[in-house]
Amino acid sequence: MAYDRRRAFSRDDYIAYNIITSGMERRSDGSYVVPLPWKQLPPSMPDNRYAVPKRFETFNKRLQRHPMYFKQYSDAIRKYLEGGFAERVPPNEVRAPVGSTCYLPHHGVKHLRKPLRIVFDTSLATKGKSLSNQIHSGPDFLNPLVGVLFRFRRFMIAVVGDI
Repeated sequence: MAYDRRRAFSRDDYIAYNIITSGMERRSDGSYVVPLPWKQLPPSMPDNRYAVPKRFETFNKRLQRHPMYFKQYSDAIRKYLEGGFAERVPPNEVRAPVGSTCYLPHHGVKHLRKPLRIVFDTSLATKGKSLSNQIHSGPDFLNPLVGVLFRFRRFMIAVVGDI
C-alpha cells in the first residue's frame, strides 16, 4: 500500500488559499505580488511603536560590540533595499494612524557555512495581537516527516535532493 500524501484543507486553509490565489499578480519582470491572507479586513493592529525600539536598543549594543557582525548585518539590509524587498519609510509615513501600522523587530542569525540571515519576529504580541495570529497560516504543502521517514527505508539506497 502506497503512502497517501494528500491531506484535506481545513476551513482556514481554504480561506487563506483563496485569498492568495485570487489576489496573486505576476509583474512584467516575472516576479509575483501575493496579498497577505488577513483574518480581518481592514487589518487593525495595536500600537507596538514602543515595544520594538526597546528590543532594538539591546540589539544595537550587540552591533556596536561586534563590528564584523554590524557589517554583515548592514550588507544584508542593503541587499533587501537594493533587491526591492524592503524600502525606506518616507518621513511623512513614519507616524501612521494607530491600527494601520505594525513595527516588526528583526535580528540576524549566523550559520558557519552561510551568510548572515535576517529573521523577522512576527510573533511579537501587543495586547494579544501579533502579525502571526492576525494572518491565516494557510495550507501545509510540505511532506509529513513520518511519511518521509517511512519512504526513506523503503529501498536499499536513499537519494535526497534540494532545488
